Amino acid sequence: MNTISRTSLLWLSVSMLVSSAAVASGSLNIYSARQEALIAPALDAYAKKYRVTVNLVTGDADTLLSRLKLEGEASPADVFITVDAGRLYRAKEAGVLQPFETNTLDEVVPDHLHDREHYWYGLSQRARVIFYNPKKVNQADLSTYEDLADTKWKGQICVRSSSNIYNQSLVASMIEANGEEATLSWLQGFVKNFSRPPFGGDTDLLNAVSAGVCNITLANTYYYGRLGQSDDAADRKVYEQVKLFWPNQQEGERGASCKRQRNRYDSFC
Repeated sequence: MNTISRTSLLWLSVSMLVSSAAVASGSLNIYSARQEALIAPALDAYAKKYRVTVNLVTGDADTLLSRLKLEGEASPADVFITVDAGRLYRAKEAGVLQPFETNTLDEVVPDHLHDREHYWYGLSQRARVIFYNPKKVNQADLSTYEDLADTKWKGQICVRSSSNIYNQSLVASMIEANGEEATLSWLQGFVKNFSRPPFGGDTDLLNAVSAGVCNITLANTYYYGRLGQSDDAADRKVYEQVKLFWPNQQEGERGASCKRQRNRYDSFC
C-alpha cells in the first residue's frame, strides 16, 4: 500500500461538496482503490484551485475496506474511492460510510448512479460485455447475456472466478432484471458451457480467447481498450484478434452494463 501527499482533491465533480470543509481544515484524507497516476490530474486541478493538501492512501479495494472497518470511528479517512457498486454496498453495510447530500452531485449524477440514501455517488461506469474470437464465433449468433446459457455454446466459454466482484455485480444485475429463480437457472446452464474451470483476470481471459483456449468470455471494456493502446505488440495482436459484442441491445432489452466505478465511485466516510 502506498501513501502520498498531494495538494489537491479528487474529481472536480465533488469539489463543491468538500471545498468548504477542506479549506477550513487545510487537508483532506482520501482512501483510494484507484492508482495515484490515474487520478493525479484531478488532484492537481483541485490543488491549484483550492490550495488544499490531500493525503492520499492507495491500495487494494478490499484491503482498504478492511482497514476502514478496523479503524472504525478513529479512521482519519474523509473520502473513500473504490471500484464496483458491489464494494460500495459492502462498505455501506459495514457501517463505515455516512450519508451526504449535495445539489452539485444530484444535478450531474443520475438517480440510478447514486445510493438512494446518499451514501455514495458514482463517478464513472464500466461495462462488462461479451468478447469473442471471430474465427470461431459468428457475431450474428450472439445476442444477450441470457443466451450464453444456451447449449449451442457448450465448451466455448471461459470466465474468472465467481468470487470476483465484477461477476458478482453482473449476477446482481441479472437478478434485478430477471429475478432469482430465472437467474439461478441461467447460471446453471451458463456453467455447463465452460471450456475449463474459472481462472485468471480479465486480461488473461482476453488472451485465452485470442489463443483459442475458449471462444467467448466476459470482461470489462477498459481491459480491452488497454490492450489496443499498449506499446507491446503482443497485446495489440490480442486486441486485433478478439472482438467486442454489446449484449442485450434490442428493443425491450435492458442493455445491461455493470456499474463499475465505474470505474470510480466516491464515498464520504
